[in-house]
Amino acid sequence: MDPIKPSSSEYEQLQEYITSTHGRTHTSIRKPTTLHAFRVERHGEGEAWSNGGYDQLGDGEKLLLWHGSRSTNFGGASIPQYARCPS
Repeated sequence: MDPIKPSSSEYEQLQEYITSTHGRTHTSIRKPTTLHAFRVERHGEGEAWSNGGYDQLGDGEKLLLWHGSRSTNFGGASIPQYARCPS
């Protein structure tokens, strides 16, 4: 899990995406903002992406799957299943 610098074009693109695509159910949020953004790639995901041919897609042909989350949830994204404690 790597932080994305707020001064980067990637961060700016994320902010634009968040601002222009929030759903109708979030009408109370006038202008959502990004506090922190992270790039997460789990073992094998890059290879699966390439094997599926998705690495050949051009700009604007890819969709982001993202959501807001509590900071306590991020640790689990980088911890292997076998290392997690049962809840």
